[in-house]
Amino acid sequence: MEHTYRKSTYSESKRYVPKLRLSPFLLIVVIMLVGFGVMNMSVTALAQYSPAPVNPFPAYADIFPGQPASAVEARTFSCQNYTPAETSCTFTPTGGAFLSIQVGISEGIIRDLIFILRDNTLQIGDLEMFLKMPTLHRIRRGVSFFLPESVVIAKISGYPQRFSQFLYVSKVTFTNYPL
Repeated sequence: MEHTYRKSTYSESKRYVPKLRLSPFLLIVVIMLVGFGVMNMSVTALAQYSPAPVNPFPAYADIFPGQPASAVEARTFSCQNYTPAETSCTFTPTGGAFLSIQVGISEGIIRDLIFILRDNTLQIGDLEMFLKMPTLHRIRRGVSFFLPESVVIAKISGYPQRFSQFLYVSKVTFTNYPL
């Protein structure tokens, strides 16, 4: 006895996939929306990744306030004596974060160290991170930090309407003079 099976397909067992046809206008709109979404995510991802800034101050640790004036002589500073006890020295680096560095010397001791920064080099938040302390006092166009051995005053670039840790700093002064 021979068995024969008939192969039959029923329409209920087929998988129905509707054809998706968009008008050319809708297709362009969908492509543009997807493109803007991808671009937005890419820009957001790039904006969130910014390399940590490098602390430029440790390279000048030997001439911070409180050090003897002989530390300035080891570097290529140009100095002028204003009085027998007061000397001001200036150094202009060829590259890096600083346009110029000024040192104030009084009675053989470095009293203040001023860094003039290149444009858009350092933000207030970066300075807070380097000093390992939050901004304590906001002054008219800057901020001040009180460290155990000195005071740090940072002048903000431009004339901002609101304070933010993202404002750029144009000048940083380290001093051990009492304010």
